Amino acid sequence: MPRVSCARSSEEKAPGSALASSIGEPTARRPRNKHTKSAIKKRIDAALVEHDAAVIKKSRPGEPRHLVASYVKCHELVYGVKPAELYEPKEWLGACSAAKRLLDDAFGGSFDAAGAFSKWLWAREAKRHEERREQGRETTRIVWRAQFVWKNLLTDYRAATARGRR
Repeated sequence: MPRVSCARSSEEKAPGSALASSIGEPTARRPRNKHTKSAIKKRIDAALVEHDAAVIKKSRPGEPRHLVASYVKCHELVYGVKPAELYEPKEWLGACSAAKRLLDDAFGGSFDAAGAFSKWLWAREAKRHEERREQGRETTRIVWRAQFVWKNLLTDYRAATARGRR
């Protein structure tokens, strides 16, 4: 393949020259950003659909975004609203990255173990949330960082499983 020099000689300055035709015309449009709010919403919706399909088949989907989709579903079931913060591009990407780290570091890549943790966490939270509402106390939420980044809930889970309570 012949090498093309970036330096132009005086003969190659014409727009119809051989160098200009070998390089091609510059594109006027930039590539689209994959991390816009609408693109992230589509990703979340796709992950939720894949998560629901896996639940129906009683199988576990295999990507960290499905753990985040599970978080979104559980959040909606327990609190009655979707976690609005995850619909921001940086938050969604951060949650997916944190879910991958948790999956690899805490569960050795096992989606079954990560799913058992999530199931335990949200069953406990649903019970506690209902108790707080009945007592008229203000409720707090489990934010995605609490599930995927901070280790206190993971430690609670490990202690509960060591005591034999799931």
